[in-house]
Amino acid sequence: MGFALILFLTSDKLVNNKYVSQMIPKDALSTATDKSKGDALAIQFVGRMSFILLLFHSLVFLIILERGEFAANFHDGCWCVKAFLIAGGYIASWWIPSSFFIDFYLPAAKYASVIFLMY
Repeated sequence: MGFALILFLTSDKLVNNKYVSQMIPKDALSTATDKSKGDALAIQFVGRMSFILLLFHSLVFLIILERGEFAANFHDGCWCVKAFLIAGGYIASWWIPSSFFIDFYLPAAKYASVIFLMY
């Protein structure tokens, strides 16, 4: 999440870099104007990391439901595997169309977080 935060804070500079802007999927910035492209990219950085962490924590929850020795070892250890899962998931998330995040995930996450905070 720290990596996504750094990308979030530097997104306006990244959009203007010619090498980095070539790596950004065009649909990630398709709805943004020239002045708000940095903001649109920042939302993509944080939204994608949020989605990957949701999937990761759901996986960990399913594993620890077993309540056995493997679940205890996985929950308390395997940090290298967990880091690779999150990093690989974040990189892979850039192949998911931006419309999924803009139209579905981000609005759903907003309402789910309000419900969570009220609970």
